[in-house]
Amino acid sequence: MKSYWLSKTEPQLLRPIGENWLDHFRNRNPGIAGVWTRQMDTARFVATNRDGVTRWFDAVTELWAQQ
Repeated sequence: MKSYWLSKTEPQLLRPIGENWLDHFRNRNPGIAGVWTRQMDTARFVATNRDGVTRWFDAVTELWAQQ
């Protein structure tokens, strides 16, 4: 399996997030809204497997790397 970095820069060492990081993030980004999710349909849950998810992420990563 090929491995690609999704960032073209080296990863930075970051300090841990704070206790109120989500509130601060929401205050800085008022255009981002939360959504309520619903339970996944049984048929989708049964059809989901590791190989399919891995292939999807590999395809998306390959498309991204071509840009």
